[in-house]
Amino acid sequence: MIRPSTAPSPALTRTHRLWGVAETDAGRYGCAHTRLRIFPPDITPRERSIWRAVHVWPAVGLVLAVLAAALLAPVLGTPNAVGVALLGWMTPMLALWLSVGRLSARIRELWSNDRRDGTHDASWIAVDRVAHELDEADDALARGEITPAEHRARWQAAYAAASTVSSSRA
Repeated sequence: MIRPSTAPSPALTRTHRLWGVAETDAGRYGCAHTRLRIFPPDITPRERSIWRAVHVWPAVGLVLAVLAAALLAPVLGTPNAVGVALLGWMTPMLALWLSVGRLSARIRELWSNDRRDGTHDASWIAVDRVAHELDEADDALARGEITPAEHRARWQAAYAAASTVSSSRA
């Protein structure tokens, strides 16, 4: 079933979640891609922080590296300043990437595409449904309506179901 797109799903526009990440980005030819990444329910806060840092560091680190190169160039010379800045950018990126390797294999991903004509592909419905279920569990936990164990059970069910849902990536 393909339904017309009227507005972005509220569940797909939220950013801070316990269970994972939903991203929407522009695709080619006027399409949009939605990616839902569901963390394993046994993820630790440290693993969650490292995973998010892996995705933020390349941009933030590059800005800091350029700033460091500009500030160090008068003292060390341009080639040395650029070398130090690149080393300062790449070392944390490599360390983060190595530390998140095992976690990345356990993250479930669901994909969907919005088409130029305003419709969604068939997998969008599943992606939107899973995002709503997980967000409702997060909201219920925050309001105190469910216990952390009930929240984890809902998260586990969605995580298990995500491995059986077919998603498209085009």
